[in-house]
Amino acid sequence: MEKRRELKPDEIKQIDPDYIKGLKFHYAEKKMVEKDGKMTWEYKPLERALKPEDVIGSRDYGDRIVIVTADGQKLELYKKKKGD
Repeated sequence: MEKRRELKPDEIKQIDPDYIKGLKFHYAEKKMVEKDGKMTWEYKPLERALKPEDVIGSRDYGDRIVIVTADGQKLELYKKKKGD
């Protein structure tokens, strides 16, 4: 069985930005529009760069970290070895 530990909230904020570089956070903006004489919501999907603050949970497995983001993604991030 793998050794794992859950990261504390202050450790999550300290996730190395290099681990999440290039990852995207998905969200949607909504606005009220008139369609066929009725008011309705229109959703526009958007994405932006993932920030450490978007991480809501994580586990450290030694050679990798598994994170869960506020938009529902579960990502496995491998740690770089020294000298890489």
